[in-house]
Amino acid sequence: MSNKFYELFLDKKYMFYSCADFLKSTDTIEDAQENKANYILNLIDPKPDEKILDLGCGWGAMLKKIYETTKDKKHLYGYTLSIEQKNFIEKKYGFNVELKDFITTEYEPESFDKIFSIGSLEHVREDELLPFSKKLSQAIKPDGKIIHHFFCRIGDVIPTRLLVGGVAIFPGIDLANLKKYLDVFEQANLGVKHHSVHDYRPTLKAWFDRLVANKETAIQLVGVQTYNKYLCYLAEAWRLFDDRDLMLMRFVLQRQDAPISLKTSVTSDAFHFLQKV
Repeated sequence: MSNKFYELFLDKKYMFYSCADFLKSTDTIEDAQENKANYILNLIDPKPDEKILDLGCGWGAMLKKIYETTKDKKHLYGYTLSIEQKNFIEKKYGFNVELKDFITTEYEPESFDKIFSIGSLEHVREDELLPFSKKLSQAIKPDGKIIHHFFCRIGDVIPTRLLVGGVAIFPGIDLANLKKYLDVFEQANLGVKHHSVHDYRPTLKAWFDRLVANKETAIQLVGVQTYNKYLCYLAEAWRLFDDRDLMLMRFVLQRQDAPISLKTSVTSDAFHFLQKV
């Protein structure tokens, strides 16, 4: 898909294709994505000379944010499957971007200080989660950390609407539920150092509204069928979050020999949040 199509509805500064943080009713999508970038930057807590990897780096938004903080371009890395995104990042920012499948690639032991993913963990199939998480656990240095921002199922049953709408836009998507992720983290010797739940609905509405406002240009770029498919996807995704079928989570994980199980407290916090929104 052309970058120009996504420019029609994503925020102008970062082009984040992931949940934003709307803190005030007057926030625009630009404000909200800046809020999100600041939040995740705080979780990563990057320092100069730290080797940092972005899994599924999109258009380089978060790498750019980190560089603005550390002024260290040399140690920033990104993996993507999109040649358009790779070319965009290298031309605009000059970061180290590789065309790699972050799920199947092999990682050198203790090669990164920080590894993070924003809206990428959803693409790791349920049966791949444990081997993938074990690889990441070994890829970070002993005092390193992993930061994940992703949405997941709440219940055990996969909603039919997710299978229909999600696969149309993201082939191969296979969301696990929250309990599965927590089990996997524990089995991979990853302790939970931070967890939080966030509301995806305002972001989806903002994207939908912008895509509607740019209807004519969008249809010229991708055709009416693809345009309608994206509108339906955004509307259906909003409904899945509103119906509490899905939730958006952020985790900070660190390697531990015997991580303390936080399944009960994390699950309790998640459901408490969902009751409020």
